[in-house]
Amino acid sequence: MILGLFVEKKIYLRLANGQIPPGIQLLAKEAVKEGITLVAFATFNMDWWEKRINGLCYSKEDNIWKPDTFPFPHVIYDRATLDSSERQSAKLIRNRFKEIYKIPYINTRNSFGKWITYETLTAYPEISKYLPETHLYNHPCYLTKLLQKNQFAYIKATDDSMGKNIYKVKKAYENVVAVYYREKGRNRSDTLTMEGLYSRLIQGKLKDKNVIIQQGIELASLNNNPFDIRLLVQKNHLGSWEVVDKSVRLAPPGSIVTNVSSGATVEKFEKIVPQVFPQEYPTISQRIDLLALTVCSKLEENFGRLGELAIDMALDVGGSLWLIEVNSKPSKISVRRSQDKELIQRAYSNPVKYAKFLYGVANNETN
Repeated sequence: MILGLFVEKKIYLRLANGQIPPGIQLLAKEAVKEGITLVAFATFNMDWWEKRINGLCYSKEDNIWKPDTFPFPHVIYDRATLDSSERQSAKLIRNRFKEIYKIPYINTRNSFGKWITYETLTAYPEISKYLPETHLYNHPCYLTKLLQKNQFAYIKATDDSMGKNIYKVKKAYENVVAVYYREKGRNRSDTLTMEGLYSRLIQGKLKDKNVIIQQGIELASLNNNPFDIRLLVQKNHLGSWEVVDKSVRLAPPGSIVTNVSSGATVEKFEKIVPQVFPQEYPTISQRIDLLALTVCSKLEENFGRLGELAIDMALDVGGSLWLIEVNSKPSKISVRRSQDKELIQRAYSNPVKYAKFLYGVANNETN
């Protein structure tokens, strides 16, 4: 069986030059254990006429990725996060493999925007009660109304990740807000009118992006470090969802985001949360798992087959649970930083074993 690993051009070239990202190396070793040929390819590797890929295959003996020519894969693991120069080619490749060649993907949906996720999940009462109030930022008045009900709010670009283009907004006085954000690795702030903020973002920095405003949540904290919870939810060798990891991301004091790339540290959920909510901890843990599995199920109902998701949740200072975001391409940074060998092995073996499951399903449907 061939498992195709779709990556962006820069990652492919790094592999070709022997610079192997740790996550791909871990995945490759799990593929070897399962007897699966893992083939990396990018947008420029297709030979549609011959129905072949000029890709890279991991060699266990030499511990390098070697170039070769392969038939089209039986299953595709799409890990490509692309810039504008590759998006059109990638769209063509994804559509051809899905629609013409009927090749199953571990995640049929390539990405989830924040607004699409909110619109989809708010239709389910068992999930909507955990969603912060959210609106498209189409006019300054929407932010004014949100700040009348909440102490602060967030402005976010719907399709950005890793804490990029997130602004925390507090009302300063009549029609004037204080804005907090990160730029070039530093925390910054400004004071602007509602109209000035809208003009600066929507007609300037975030022009041509879809932007949402979201109810602010006063995050629970430990020793003045606010934290949120990153979950990794995957399908296993039986095609069943399971919560593989719950990690806490502790942000530095004063930070408006909890991303590792912005200085957050990663700790075990079971180490941090009982210190903050000792009585409620068992119930909180169960509610988080149930919500995560429900979210996966409902997203799959709406968008087609999925195999792994990263889900961000938060606890506020009162212990209430909130669902913040869903990501279709988990980076697994929290998993790798845990230094938990069993967890790391499970997180990278699940996609391989699920690919094997999909291959078996496809064969049964063909026969």
